[in-house]
Amino acid sequence: MKMSAILLTLSALLSLAAGEVHNQVLSLPGPANTANYISYNPGLPDLTGLTVCAWQQKSYSDTKRYWFSYAVSGSTNEVILGEREAGVYVFYLGGDSFGASVGAPENKWVHVCAAWDSATGNATISVNGEAAETAADFKTGGVVRGDGNLVIGQEQDSVGGKFDASQAFLGRLYNVNVWDYALNSTEIAFLYESGFCGYGTTETEPVISYEDLLSQEMSGAAAVIDGPCIDLEDPSHGQVLRFPPQSKVSTKNFLQFSPDFDALDAFSVCTWFF
Repeated sequence: MKMSAILLTLSALLSLAAGEVHNQVLSLPGPANTANYISYNPGLPDLTGLTVCAWQQKSYSDTKRYWFSYAVSGSTNEVILGEREAGVYVFYLGGDSFGASVGAPENKWVHVCAAWDSATGNATISVNGEAAETAADFKTGGVVRGDGNLVIGQEQDSVGGKFDASQAFLGRLYNVNVWDYALNSTEIAFLYESGFCGYGTTETEPVISYEDLLSQEMSGAAAVIDGPCIDLEDPSHGQVLRFPPQSKVSTKNFLQFSPDFDALDAFSVCTWFF
């Protein structure tokens, strides 16, 4: 097997994790409205940990616009993410909240994560891979109640409805994922450092994946559009071979195959590593 075949084999292996949603961006266009959104019940159980991450590109400069709203009976603010003031990201959980003043820019892609752990009460809002604000003793011992309704692009004032156009998210979202535990700082940094066009993943699969979201019915002018990533014929473009940094010491994480190339009297090996 020649070296070119080896590279193609690696590319094929890496592409298995790419999915069908790479470079597929969720567009929620203006003007302000209550028509553009995704709404469904993802069937979540009660959660004692949570992380929501996404790339977002807003197209507004005013305040109080929310892109993630999870509501249950008796608690329409069970989980909310967005801006409560211009440039202040906010994380609502069971009606309580804290914010991070980050000066969120218009028309620029920003990676945002909100993480919470019930056992410790630690919660974090991270922007572009770094913690922007951390809260201690935040809903310690609490749960995110299951069987609720998730809305992307609007904020629920009743389960599944009562949207307010002045609170609707206007812009674009990409790679929205939800995990049932608090990602640590290494995992969050890895997702950001993998880049918008990369294939950063976590060792544990999300309980709500971006692929899940995009398979739901879209309302109004909400639509999937092509993102900014270059579409090259090389299937390995933008893909990363990952040996999870958060794993315990293990002998299980490796890639092995027999290249079976002819005897060489010289060779070179080059790579990027992080």
